[in-house]
Amino acid sequence: MKNFYRKVAFGLGPEDKTPSDPLKWATNQLNDIPKFSWKGKILPEKELRKYYRDYVYGDRKVLRKKFKNDKDGYKREKNKLRHATGQKFWWNLELCIRHTEAIKSETPVLAKLWYFWGNHFAISEKDFLAQYTTGAYQREIIRANMNQNFEKNGAGGYSWVVNDTPPR
Repeated sequence: MKNFYRKVAFGLGPEDKTPSDPLKWATNQLNDIPKFSWKGKILPEKELRKYYRDYVYGDRKVLRKKFKNDKDGYKREKNKLRHATGQKFWWNLELCIRHTEAIKSETPVLAKLWYFWGNHFAISEKDFLAQYTTGAYQREIIRANMNQNFEKNGAGGYSWVVNDTPPR
C-alpha cells in the first residue's frame, strides 16, 4: 500500500497517518485548489511580462544600437540587463515554489498531478519568453483549473481540446 501513496502523491509525511480509504484520501484533494505552501512573493504573469518587455526592449532598441561596433561591451551590458530583468532568476524561483509545494503541501496528490500536467502541455520558446512566463502560466492556468474539466473551458480563456480534434 505504501507504493500507492508514492505513485499518486509524493508519499506520506513522517507525521501523517495512513488513511483508512486511500482512494478517497486522494480524490478529496482534487475538490478545491488550496493556497500555496510557498510564503514568499509570487508575481503574476502580467508582472512577469513587464520584466520580459523590459528585457526585449532594452536588448533590441537600446543595447544593439548603443554597442553596434563593440561586441564585448554589448555582451557585458546584455548580461547586466539579464540580471536586472531576472531572466535567469524566474525559473529558479519556480523550482523553489514547486519544491516547497512538493514537501509542504497539504494536498500532495494535487501537487503531483499539477506537475504532470505542467510537463504535458507544450510551451513554445521564443526570445526567452518561457523563462519569464512558464511558471506563472502553470500556476494561473493549469493549477488554478485542476478541479475543473476540459469541457468547461474554464482555463482562463484558453481553449482545451475536448476530444482528439484541436480547436480551429
